[in-house]
Amino acid sequence: MEVFCKNYSHQFLTFDAGFKTTIPKEPVVNQFELFNQVILILNVFDREIFEPLQGSIKFLDETNPGTVNYLGNGRYQMELSVGKNHELEILVPNYEPYIFTFDLSSAILFNEFERDVELEPSKTQFEINIADMETDEAINEVEIVITNLEKNETIVKKVRKDENGKFIVDLRAGDKYEIDVNGPKGYAFYNTKVDMSDTENKKLDVKLKPLKAKTKLVLNDITFETNSADLNTSSYEELDRVIKLLIDNPEIKIEISAHSDNVGSDAYNLKLSSKRAQSVVDYLISGQLPLERLIAKGYGESMPVASNDTEENRAKNRRVELKIIDVNENENPQENE
Repeated sequence: MEVFCKNYSHQFLTFDAGFKTTIPKEPVVNQFELFNQVILILNVFDREIFEPLQGSIKFLDETNPGTVNYLGNGRYQMELSVGKNHELEILVPNYEPYIFTFDLSSAILFNEFERDVELEPSKTQFEINIADMETDEAINEVEIVITNLEKNETIVKKVRKDENGKFIVDLRAGDKYEIDVNGPKGYAFYNTKVDMSDTENKKLDVKLKPLKAKTKLVLNDITFETNSADLNTSSYEELDRVIKLLIDNPEIKIEISAHSDNVGSDAYNLKLSSKRAQSVVDYLISGQLPLERLIAKGYGESMPVASNDTEENRAKNRRVELKIIDVNENENPQENE
């Protein structure tokens, strides 16, 4: 037996009227309720990394919108009317819009449902051009490592070349990335950060420095404890790049140069910068680099790259540089092992 009412749920009953012994004296009563609302829970996730997402859900049928409550952790609860085919638009910043359809116009037996929805992240094609800093000729034999700083996701092999030989990668809109370019032997590494919340940010031109005598590289994110030569752990990532560079290019000898701003006396800044340069060299030695390829030197405030009139400029002067002081073209990598 089927019991139903327009815009209400259905109820199916089974009734055995084939009495084999005695007929009941009292009527057989079966009580039940029909309902005109159901509860739907949607679990909204990132399709690629399955993280829960928070955004908004809009009912496309404005004549009879339902109610939506966000429960946290990507879970949304809503009440929907029975007897309708519901269309909902799920919107999350930096993800493709998603239309979710839930048909309650046929026979409805239950008053609670749960469904999973996976959203596709919006992506932008990002172009990377890599060339020799001196000749401007394209360099193709490179390793590009791209790390999503928001999702802790690393992309290495997904970078591809287009028909013009340019490196192309699809990056998530709105996320921040760190890009490492490791050139072939004889070139310095390159590191930078890009913010894909900038809709105009679709291209990066990288100029790699050839490793020659007197070449200087400013090392990024090398920081120390205040008034101390102790390296902050955030410096290790950049210094590990230096270790790899020196291992891949055993013919070069370098100086680690530490510089300061003009806060404090000349003597104090010279002494502190010398200690900081030595701390960097000590870290490089811990990476199995031979001491004879490394020189530590502090310059204090004697070689500013900007005036010390603002905090921003003083920060530019507080820096650590790598300077190539010798290139032994006859160096045999096997002798260095």
